[in-house]
Amino acid sequence: MVFGLWGKETDSRKTATEGIEIEYHKKDELKTKGKGYFMSIQQATFEKGDWIVHPFYGIGQISSKVKKKFEGKKQIFYIVKKKDGKYWLNAKNTTSKHIRSLSSKAEVKQALTIIQKPPAKLLKDKIKRRKKFLRAVVQGSLFSKACLIRDLHGKSVSSKLDYWEETRLEMIMNQFLDEWSLVSNEDRGLSEKQLKKALMISIEKSSIGENDNAKKKQ
Repeated sequence: MVFGLWGKETDSRKTATEGIEIEYHKKDELKTKGKGYFMSIQQATFEKGDWIVHPFYGIGQISSKVKKKFEGKKQIFYIVKKKDGKYWLNAKNTTSKHIRSLSSKAEVKQALTIIQKPPAKLLKDKIKRRKKFLRAVVQGSLFSKACLIRDLHGKSVSSKLDYWEETRLEMIMNQFLDEWSLVSNEDRGLSEKQLKKALMISIEKSSIGENDNAKKKQ
């Protein structure tokens, strides 16, 4: 299976972050809209104590279910607690490929294998590159995050990330490590060391690493 994020567009999904309207269009998904922390997704049932993964907010745990007035109607929302706060999730439409349960240990292992592969080249156009990033984040999978971490880290070594890319890379790396340490019941510091090792392997396998080795031999 090949995981790539920076090639030709394959769907008509559009998104924005940080409280701006989000809208998804796909055959097997409902057309939904949301603003700020009130994000509508497809139907699913969560219980108190369940862990979920949100593409932008990361790991969270269902703490309770409440009624709240939204768009002129009383609706049921899950309150999802994070380590740095909480957000509200509409219980009426709560199934999506983008809101998911925790990954398995096997999936974490596969994600590390993806990270160890040579980084893919990013699009030169900054706007197109950011759109690709947002699409990958909305996919929500651990594997899409693995690709983003690998490829953005590769760019940071070969050239330089801009501020937008730096902050997004930090965000997804933290989400990745949070999920990894929770799934494996492993110390986060140990997971971070293993991630850094996987990224070093990725660079060594790339043309960046080959160029560095050639310079050392001269």
